[in-house]
Amino acid sequence: MINAIWSGVIFMSGLVVFLALAVLCVLVVKGIIIAIKA
Repeated sequence: MINAIWSGVIFMSGLVVFLALAVLCVLVVKGIIIAIKA
């Protein structure tokens, strides 16, 4: 049971980090596109 809980916690942490990196990449790409257009 404990192992399952920790697996879930680690999975959620990894998911949050992945989503944060994805959002960061999108913002960077948008910034580059805006810079090129400007």
